[in-house]
Amino acid sequence: ETSQDEYQRLAGYYDQLLNQRDEVYEQVEAIRPLLLKKFLVSLADSTQISRDEVLYQVRILEVPFQATQFNAFFLQIDNYYALPYSEQEKQELKAQMQAQISACASSIAYCAATELNDETLLIICNLHSEEPPEIGKQEIREELEGLWPITVTLGIGQICRCVEDLPLSCQRAKAALAYKLYRGQGSIIDFEEVQVEPHQIYYDFETVH
Repeated sequence: ETSQDEYQRLAGYYDQLLNQRDEVYEQVEAIRPLLLKKFLVSLADSTQISRDEVLYQVRILEVPFQATQFNAFFLQIDNYYALPYSEQEKQELKAQMQAQISACASSIAYCAATELNDETLLIICNLHSEEPPEIGKQEIREELEGLWPITVTLGIGQICRCVEDLPLSCQRAKAALAYKLYRGQGSIIDFEEVQVEPHQIYYDFETVH
């Protein structure tokens, strides 16, 4: 009788643990979008995240990256503050753009986007290895400008072969976007085309601005 009572007690405790686990999983799923946004923003601020931390976050958040090639884009909505929309409509526009970018899957293995400030989005693309890297940026731009009466400027970071190098790709995408001042709106600016020392580009743009 003592053994039977102990068994029942342990079985009840085990059931309780399973219920708690399910509740925790549900809570994690509910906040996963916020955790992913925080991770993407930390990639954009490349000085705040280490290579080990990138790997850890990708694993914990279960980001479905494939071990092929990666690229970071900075996307800026041209004339954002002059758009004939209310602030709420602009927020809805950006949310729809992020959803549309994430849905670009015909030539992109995985794509995630997040808002960095009012007019700028960060896009992280995991590209199929057999596809030329320029496919991703062309598809994203055509999708957005085809759906909304806007123009966008893209700053393109370098292609990297491992996810740990995404902070560097983000840094260079930011530097490329800074050259919008010289290239004009509606441009696609690849970092590799910018013949200036990387540590000077963004600083010079901010100074002039």
